[in-house]
Amino acid sequence: MRAAQPADLPAIRGLLAASGRPGQDLTPAHLGSFWIQRDAAGLLGVAGLEAHGRAALVRSLAVRADGQGRGVGRALLAHAESQAGALGVQALYLLTTTAERVFAARGYTATPPRGSGLSRLLEFILSNQEVWRGPAKVRARALRPRT
Repeated sequence: MRAAQPADLPAIRGLLAASGRPGQDLTPAHLGSFWIQRDAAGLLGVAGLEAHGRAALVRSLAVRADGQGRGVGRALLAHAESQAGALGVQALYLLTTTAERVFAARGYTATPPRGSGLSRLLEFILSNQEVWRGPAKVRARALRPRT
């Protein structure tokens, strides 16, 4: 796993599109908090973190179809969670259309966008449902402060 670089942006956008996730808004500036996993065939997985004070959005988590079920997504998510903790983030949010059980196993619970630490951002994203393949659901997880 390594930090994403601007040269990775076309491959990241391609993987996100193939996975039914939005990514056309991504710019090189976003990539400072994105991580990728590669294999011999190219980009295998990606995850990003968009921090907003004590809350953050895990975004653009995707794994190439032939790499799913091998722990790549779990490793990317764990890395994003670790980075969030290092930033002092106390609550992580994400949106999912297909992986509710996966996120539930990691401690993410259903939460309404209103009243969350990222309510305006989440409501904006949810108002643009046409970029998702199906209705996205908000999940949240509290992080323990690092001491």
